[in-house]
Amino acid sequence: MRTSAPAAVLFDMDGTLVDTEVLWWETAREVAAGLGHRLTDADAPEVVGRAVADTAAHLIGVTGATPPPSPPPPTTGPPRWRAPQPS
Repeated sequence: MRTSAPAAVLFDMDGTLVDTEVLWWETAREVAAGLGHRLTDADAPEVVGRAVADTAAHLIGVTGATPPPSPPPPTTGPPRWRAPQPS
């Protein structure tokens, strides 16, 4: 039996196939707790469905944590990796 490489690969991070928002919220709550703050439902709009930089900014704001010395890499823009093209 012959197989061929897939024509495309889909990475779903917005809930279309897999609901990751619950995990994102739980992780944000754990990070905040580790910094001595308890996130409540009022914090959810600032965390759930937002970019990493937005969530980080909110966590820094509510916890008083010191921001990292340099900003995190961008979460949007052109892909940094491209699939090899068939020859």
